[in-house]
Amino acid sequence: MTVYREATGRFRIDAANDIAKALEASNDSLYVFSEKDSKTYIDAVILTSLAYYYYNTDNFNETIKIAQEAVPLLEQLKDSIWLTDNYATMGGDYQRTGDFDKALECSEKCPEIETSLGDLARQSSSMNDLAGIYLANKRYDIAIEYLNQAIAIERDLNRSLNLAIRLGMISSAYLNLGELDKALSTIQEALDLDRKGNREGKAAIRLSQIGDIFLAKNDLIKARQYYSDALDTFDKLSMDNSASICLLQLGGISALLGNIPNANKELGRCVELCKRTGNKYILQKAYEKLFTANKKSNPALAIEYYEKHNAIKDSIFNLEKQKQISNFQIKYDVQNKEHQIELQTQTIEQQKFRNKTLLGLIILIILILILVYYMVILQKRRNIDLVELNKTKDKMISIVSHDLKNPVLAQKITLQNLINAYDYLDKEQIKEQCKALLNNAEAQTDLLQNLLTWALLHTGRLTCNPIRFDIEGAVKENARLLSLQMNNKDLTLDISIPKTAMAFADRNMFNIVMQNLLSNAVKFSYRKGEIRIVVEPDDADYRISVIDSGVGMDEKQQSTIGTDGEKGTGLGLSLCRQLININGGRLFVESRKGEGTKIYFKLKSGDNSIH
Repeated sequence: MTVYREATGRFRIDAANDIAKALEASNDSLYVFSEKDSKTYIDAVILTSLAYYYYNTDNFNETIKIAQEAVPLLEQLKDSIWLTDNYATMGGDYQRTGDFDKALECSEKCPEIETSLGDLARQSSSMNDLAGIYLANKRYDIAIEYLNQAIAIERDLNRSLNLAIRLGMISSAYLNLGELDKALSTIQEALDLDRKGNREGKAAIRLSQIGDIFLAKNDLIKARQYYSDALDTFDKLSMDNSASICLLQLGGISALLGNIPNANKELGRCVELCKRTGNKYILQKAYEKLFTANKKSNPALAIEYYEKHNAIKDSIFNLEKQKQISNFQIKYDVQNKEHQIELQTQTIEQQKFRNKTLLGLIILIILILILVYYMVILQKRRNIDLVELNKTKDKMISIVSHDLKNPVLAQKITLQNLINAYDYLDKEQIKEQCKALLNNAEAQTDLLQNLLTWALLHTGRLTCNPIRFDIEGAVKENARLLSLQMNNKDLTLDISIPKTAMAFADRNMFNIVMQNLLSNAVKFSYRKGEIRIVVEPDDADYRISVIDSGVGMDEKQQSTIGTDGEKGTGLGLSLCRQLININGGRLFVESRKGEGTKIYFKLKSGDNSIH
């Protein structure tokens, strides 16, 4: 390229022909230049061909640099089609390097030019490229706008293959937006088109996408059927990568349905295919699901899968770092060569060195100042932590010495009185004494459980392990644990939860919070009252409310006596607040004395799927 730039006349034409011949294999075209061709034309051909060559060899920096250099030449030649191809090349490389703003800037020029030419086929392709950029950036609403335009064009052109592809992309966008019915109807149309066109592989991909939609709907049976149908075709056509993704989903569904042997079988085959295709990302996910499926029934095997998952995760990280280093090295080599050409004298080199040294000193001083600042902040935080630790210690001592000791003494006195006066008491009196003992025992059980959890939390031994779980199932499971207490008070429980509601949080912490809130609601409700549990979407979260119409409390009050004499310490509500905060949510209390209490908290939504 350097020889071509520096040559003139016939030598320049010969150099251009040498470059064109060298690029013939990668560009599927052969240019032969003569003295009749203008310098602008020859330069434009050489630069665009080189840009395309570097694009195919993943040399991102050279692609962008040379494609930019070709733009004014193509504008001068007024070749609109050639110009859009050049912008598309630049846009694709900017997207691959992560510069989405410039990728959009280049890609948006293509439909503008193609509209002026009236080239509908190229417009559809450009709209599809733009949609792909927005999908990668999770701007699904904008991606849908472009895909709708591309779909309209493909319907006019009656190109079923391209139409099915566009429909598949827009279905994925609808799925990510949670518009599941739209996603389903759209992908069904794509499936019909691929089946009519006898495109078995494409049709299998559509079946897999339908499986994703039913998985998002939490309809595991239908999701499993579609994944299984897709897998049959993938196996038949030896589409191992797609088959491994289907097996990953099937194994996850089997685990959710409690069929661990089937989950192990499907995920085990997924592992084999991933090793064959070299797909480390899906392999990592498969080991992760194998760990989750076996951690209760076979902990030793689960640990083995967990170690394999971590090993793959580390290798993926190292591979990405190596690729970054390689790209950096390419960029450095190019810049270093250009720098050597531009250097004119030793004075410029020395001046540049002095500037770098000065910049390094400035950066070092800034880093030292930042370090000092953070050390001061860290010391302040440590002081705050010490104050909080002392408060925690004092509260723990107070609870143990008062709230735990007094009920035990009360039980002892009650039992002594019961023994001494047993012969003089009737059945109703004995029943009342036993009921008082039971209330004290339940209060102590709740207090001990909360004390244990609080101690683990404040000593750093309670870790948060968020997972995706069904909110309705978790709530009903915790409600069953308190059914006896509710029956004793003739309380009714009304649960209103969307069937597809999924949360992303630590399941054990969620159980502790729900048991405390439900226990409080039972404790402070009047006989024959009602407790309501309401779950509703709130932006990207779910809001979970526990509502009673019991005694209520004022702003300063943390604990009170229950309607049947039950006692509390206020520790449970404080613990709930901390556990919700750890899971990225917040807990709120709305209550007025004598008018009942509403306690609600927010958790991250888990309404998504892997594919």
